[in-house]
Amino acid sequence: MTQKRYEALTPINHDGEGYAIGADIELDGKHADSLLAVNAIKPKEAAADNAGSDTSGKVVQLKTKTTESADEPTTPIGRQAEIVKAIAKLDADSMAHWTKDKKPDVSALNEILGWAVKVTAAERDAAWAMLQPKDSA
Repeated sequence: MTQKRYEALTPINHDGEGYAIGADIELDGKHADSLLAVNAIKPKEAAADNAGSDTSGKVVQLKTKTTESADEPTTPIGRQAEIVKAIAKLDADSMAHWTKDKKPDVSALNEILGWAVKVTAAERDAAWAMLQPKDSA
């Protein structure tokens, strides 16, 4: 099938890659039709014609191959909960799993989670802070 260029109107996960709003994405007709139906993409030629389209913060998941990111959360709270679980899976004795500041290594978390949209240091820090003992002063 021939592929056409589109502009992402919402964050999209396709074939294990994340596409941000405004990113170019090449799709065949089969995959494009479902995204066009929910206004998640627009043809690249028509990009200027559709200004003001409703993007309401939806994240559209388009899976065409099986990846570990099949259950990738789309909300910040969902992502944080999964990052906390991933931290619990790290090997406390493996230097590769921890930074010199004794924080979970972002690369190790990304390897465990296998998400298309990678864990950021800020997300790691927020999840790590939840696991730290609270001062009882």
